[in-house]
Amino acid sequence: MKKPLRTSTLVVSCIVVIASSIACGSGTEAGEFELTEWDFEIGVTSGAIYLNVYFRASGDVTLSLTYPEGTKGYAAQQHYGSASFQMASGFEVPKAGQYTLTVENQWGRLINTTTFDFAGPSLAGSDVSLMWIWNESLGYYTLEELGFALTNGGDLPAWVARIDICIDGKCETIPASALYPATECFPGGFLSFRNSLSLDRITPGEKILKVGIRDSVDQVVCTYSSTVMPSA
Repeated sequence: MKKPLRTSTLVVSCIVVIASSIACGSGTEAGEFELTEWDFEIGVTSGAIYLNVYFRASGDVTLSLTYPEGTKGYAAQQHYGSASFQMASGFEVPKAGQYTLTVENQWGRLINTTTFDFAGPSLAGSDVSLMWIWNESLGYYTLEELGFALTNGGDLPAWVARIDICIDGKCETIPASALYPATECFPGGFLSFRNSLSLDRITPGEKILKVGIRDSVDQVVCTYSSTVMPSA
């Protein structure tokens, strides 16, 4: 069982499900299972997002998670504790859709099924601040700094791998290595960035600022646009 090194302090939800005992052919019982809560966790080295489930059971159980595309992940047999399932490759956003947790006893008999329906992350940009330098001899501005905030109103974590900034036909990219303090945004979470730029030859007058947020597989996870007026 994988054990990521950095744990989210945010418990996204809590589910309690108790399965009744049912008779098994040999006279043994199927057993009882209680799912007490679940949360998300991120591996520091791998950057992979995990779904953790916490439970109690009356005997050894095997847990499996069926992903939206139909593949399965398994956890070792145990009767008390937690199990972790990797939801996506390193630094990728998990797929939205239905995840099904299936629990079987040590004889392979089904004792519990729980579904998780995730709509996906929902990032929104706000609190944009810009720092301009005016070059009087050449008659243009240089955009030297961008401040930007992100909130995640969705139900899955999201990664920020790069930020693309475009204004007045000129663009610049901020890579993940330049972002601080973090590049992951949990559901209900908030990220704030402030980074240096060098977008020059911006002429005076109103401009359209466009910001695009991408994950590690170059998928656009958020866009933001605003009318700005360069000033120093």
